Amino acid sequence: MKRIFYFLVTNLAIVLVLSITMRLLGVEPFLNANGLNLNSLLIFATVMGFGGAFISLAISKWSAKQMSGAVTIENPKTPDEIWLMNIVKKQSQAVGIQMPEVVVSRLQRGKARSGRNSPLMVPVELRHVQRIQLLAQCRHA
Repeated sequence: MKRIFYFLVTNLAIVLVLSITMRLLGVEPFLNANGLNLNSLLIFATVMGFGGAFISLAISKWSAKQMSGAVTIENPKTPDEIWLMNIVKKQSQAVGIQMPEVVVSRLQRGKARSGRNSPLMVPVELRHVQRIQLLAQCRHA
């Protein structure tokens, strides 16, 4: 609930600053002379800004998985995947959250990317990594 509140307040503050800046710079008479209304323009900017933010939020997790070549572990097959799923399950139960989606990067390069923007996705890199390193990646995400 806090995140939604901060999202709304931040976006409305941006529109307020934009409105004040436009009025201080004297843009309103120029817009009116060309048949545009500043208030209508600000409402349009607000709708487009909120819309863009929601679209970006909706596709961010999907696009991150696509670009990194990550695969979601739904049914663990290897001993490492089983171990990893158990560790993530224990940690999520310990902090009282639902079991997150565990995502494994199959790319050769790269460290795990932080899942801070999406707390329901735990990204890890299984290639040439020891279990202690996986545990550290899970705790960092």
